[in-house]
Amino acid sequence: MKNKIQFISLFAFLLFIAACKKDITQPSFVDIPVIQSFLQVGSPALVTISKQIAFNPNASYASDNVNTLNVSISANGITYILTPLGGGNYVDSSLIISDTLQYSLQFNYNGKSVTATNKALSKPTGFAQSATDISIAQVAVGSSSSSTYSSYPLPPAITFNWTNADHSYYIVVVENTETNPAAINLNNTDEPARLFRGSPTQDDNYQLNPREFQYFGMHKITLYHILPDYADLYISNGTSSQNLATPQTNINNGLGIFTAMNSVVLYVNVHKL
Repeated sequence: MKNKIQFISLFAFLLFIAACKKDITQPSFVDIPVIQSFLQVGSPALVTISKQIAFNPNASYASDNVNTLNVSISANGITYILTPLGGGNYVDSSLIISDTLQYSLQFNYNGKSVTATNKALSKPTGFAQSATDISIAQVAVGSSSSSTYSSYPLPPAITFNWTNADHSYYIVVVENTETNPAAINLNNTDEPARLFRGSPTQDDNYQLNPREFQYFGMHKITLYHILPDYADLYISNGTSSQNLATPQTNINNGLGIFTAMNSVVLYVNVHKL
């Protein structure tokens, strides 16, 4: 559950932007819900529902409360009624996502049936890495990274490979797992992010540059097998007029995304040289 929540938090801004863009380009505001749900194989189903942000101060919202909706997910001939947790979050701990099954979301909002359907994905196979441990020099206060790495060169990029004969979409997420990790560059005035990711790819490999690491210690490398609808949402999040007018969504009578993913994990330990 923790991994799925972190993944959702990492990409929730895409859905927020989509909802805002929709309203900017539509003078007559229609209150439809914004959904974010990333079904992680092996974890309970979690759905988050929110309202759009209307930039028109005279916009009229529906009376529906996002915390008291009758939200259900159907799979394999069984319908599960999700439990509200507050904050627009709904969960059913008895519904553990299984790969290759189809899942359908349904609830009513503003007098309309909001629906979405997707299929859980298979687990990535053949995930391998070119290195499990690397050593990097710490950049001291007052020193530049270029001078430090000139004296102590960075190791080569770490290559990650996996099987992708059908050119499916994948995304790599890198997270430092230490409780209180030491920073690699002591000149950073802001606390660097402990989690970063690549872009969706249909390749079968990913090059991780050592410069991308911000901390020493153990890092979890998660390879997510994702559906095209999530990749489309990520790729279409631009600033063109077309994106402003037609934000990417796979929700009927709603905005956002209802998608599924499956993942495998490897680790890289970054040592202080």
